[in-house]
Amino acid sequence: MLSIIGLIGGLLLLIILTIRGMNILIAAPICALLVALSSGIPLMPPLADGGPVHIHIAEQTGEVEACLSSTGQRPVELLMSSQDVNENWCLIHATHMSEAEIKAFAKSGAVAGLCPHDRSQSGRWIFLDEG
Repeated sequence: MLSIIGLIGGLLLLIILTIRGMNILIAAPICALLVALSSGIPLMPPLADGGPVHIHIAEQTGEVEACLSSTGQRPVELLMSSQDVNENWCLIHATHMSEAEIKAFAKSGAVAGLCPHDRSQSGRWIFLDEG
């Protein structure tokens, strides 16, 4: 059963982030993640057990800033602390990681999926951030 506190908290966060001008396509997934985590809902239980897991993460600085301000953790840091990320995982984009996230990502055995078309559209060809 969903936690009413988590649901209300997620809705309020979504309203606040969009009022402050954050793109709803960035704010909504962050709020959904907050609701899932506060409600005790496993994020991806059927996928993480055996099959490949494909997740878009840390693609834009706005996503990282919003996740950090709402959860106290960066996206990859939050994923690593809440899921058993291993060699079955492919983190799509993952272009805005801190040094600690890069080390945890490398240690997990997961891979990064990069999209040349997306990188060309954003004008950002560098894979790793400076920190």
